[in-house]
Amino acid sequence: MSCSRLPTALANRVWTCIQAFCFLLLASCGTAPEEVLIYQAYAGPNGAAIVLSATDPSVAEFAGTTLDIPPGAFPEPVSVEFYRVPNRDAPGARATGAALRIVAKRAVDDEPAPQGFVQEGTPLPAEAILHLTIPLPNEPPQSGDRNLMAIEWESGERFYTGGWTVTPSEPGGRAQLRIESPKLGVFFPVIYTAGPLMPEPLITPVDLLFVVDNSRSMGKFQRLLFSHNGMKGGGTNSLPWQLMNKTFSYKCRDKMSKALWNTHMAVVSSDLGVMPKLPIAAGTDWPSPLPAPFAMGRCGPRGMNPDGDQGALQTTSCFARAMVDPTIVSAICPDFCENDKKFPVLEKNLPYVRKWSEFDSVAMSTTHQPKFVDDYQSEDAIHCRSVLGEKGCGIEMPLASAVRAIGNQTATPTGYLRDPATSLLVVVVVTNEDDCSIDPSRRKDAYPTSSKYPLNASGLRENCNMISSPECFNIEYRCFALDNECAGIVDTAGAKMNCKIKSPNPSPYLTPVESLVQQMAQYKDPLGVTQYRKMGFLLLAPNSDNFEVEYLDDGSGMPPKKTPYLNLKPRKISPAEYLVTPQLRYTKLERLKNDAMNPFADINLSTAVKFVVLQDIEKLIKMDGSLDSTALSKLATSFQTQIAPYVSLTKKGTDSGFTEPPCL
Repeated sequence: MSCSRLPTALANRVWTCIQAFCFLLLASCGTAPEEVLIYQAYAGPNGAAIVLSATDPSVAEFAGTTLDIPPGAFPEPVSVEFYRVPNRDAPGARATGAALRIVAKRAVDDEPAPQGFVQEGTPLPAEAILHLTIPLPNEPPQSGDRNLMAIEWESGERFYTGGWTVTPSEPGGRAQLRIESPKLGVFFPVIYTAGPLMPEPLITPVDLLFVVDNSRSMGKFQRLLFSHNGMKGGGTNSLPWQLMNKTFSYKCRDKMSKALWNTHMAVVSSDLGVMPKLPIAAGTDWPSPLPAPFAMGRCGPRGMNPDGDQGALQTTSCFARAMVDPTIVSAICPDFCENDKKFPVLEKNLPYVRKWSEFDSVAMSTTHQPKFVDDYQSEDAIHCRSVLGEKGCGIEMPLASAVRAIGNQTATPTGYLRDPATSLLVVVVVTNEDDCSIDPSRRKDAYPTSSKYPLNASGLRENCNMISSPECFNIEYRCFALDNECAGIVDTAGAKMNCKIKSPNPSPYLTPVESLVQQMAQYKDPLGVTQYRKMGFLLLAPNSDNFEVEYLDDGSGMPPKKTPYLNLKPRKISPAEYLVTPQLRYTKLERLKNDAMNPFADINLSTAVKFVVLQDIEKLIKMDGSLDSTALSKLATSFQTQIAPYVSLTKKGTDSGFTEPPCL
């Protein structure tokens, strides 16, 4: 990166003094200048990080303003000019900051002209998403504040968007607002109090988190839902493409206006391991050989990473993922996933994928940032990361993995999650089994019983009144039996009817669904007050019918029916033999939001969780085992309908519980 200013420090000081004097003189006469050039910097093809210095009096009100220009944003050298322009009004705002106009012009030479002399050149558009940080108005923070950036394009169109609030690192320092923008223009930060006076149009950042089940039974489902032929528009059967490549519709927007939205997309696995970390010592070692569910993937102990992926954002290309059936990779991992040249350097190194789109309803065309070669788009990039393979732990914890990912990003931000006061977080779960997010305090109960370990201190034998070993050991059965109840006895083989989650459950083995959602939604504002972010869920999971329990051979040599080694019996969707097991926890989440008779106990969650879409994953499979693309398209349309009111708001839109009236 390079960033330079004047040829000499002396010229810089002279011009700064002249400029500051003229500005103050005009202000004292009551005639403020319409536009004043206050800073000029150079950026080449390798990008730049331009910072307005706190020691320069001519830029004092913008001190600390930073413009990050990624490599390739401008293919030729540009002069980046910063102008102080008259303050703008923002109706209903609690506070408004000074306005700054930024423009990039084609540089005549490799170096910019001295500051104060407007560079000869034409304005150039950026070809990558830019980061801009500007100090917020110097106002004491209040609980419920929403820090927004007002943006005006050169056309005069204005909109508002959120980003990240950066708290001051030093006492007395000013907080800053950091945003992403696909264009340069006029920027000024504003502070609003949440409520009906929010500005319009407000473009809400969307942070989309794909939680993909990467256990052994998911290979065919990944092939089904991540089909891509590698060509432009060839990802139309891919879940990320379908969800995020449709233009949002706004029934109350002026037909001449433009619709904008910006999205971050990231991927985590369902793998959090299952076993606690235990020392290898006499009396504490694991039985050998390990049962199959522990031996495969990363469920096991010792050097097998018992914590799985720990909610880390996944960036590995699908070409490096292991599949039981190698032909699956070739069907869902196109060549462009292996070719780094298809994606900008900066985007390739991010742990998430960005997209900012602008739809021109006059020209009926959509432009996307960042610009990928050969017309590939951000959905293609996230597709390459979403195919996680089948080597993950067979004990799936998608909800707990989402909690861990959000916690990781809060503790050590990478830029993926935006300010929860102004963004919308959407969690998309793709799985063929129920959630088994074991309570952290109960992980030790996953430890196998044997003659060496006759009974766990915290009550291993809940709902398993057998005395022989290993009592109800099969871990997938435990995910079902210890937290659910049915019309018949659970711990025997056979079909189970009218099953539901225990309520109340005095000693849950799994973390309750509402508790997991609460952990995702809650955050602390700058004053330390607990707030709730806006959230939505899209859950692709099997339905809750046809529970069946079967006996399995536990390796003891005894006939299976003489041992209590029980398991949920997977159901096969013929003829392709897609394996599914029934689920109750995702149904519980859907009912907590959509069933008035079964609401969240935490009333704040009812407002914070904006929607829950539960899709039976079996409904996306045709009788011949192929993808029902029509059903997938309908799912995407349903998702778009749910998300649209929270992505772009108008005076007739919705926010903070206000309901959208009919269009006038």
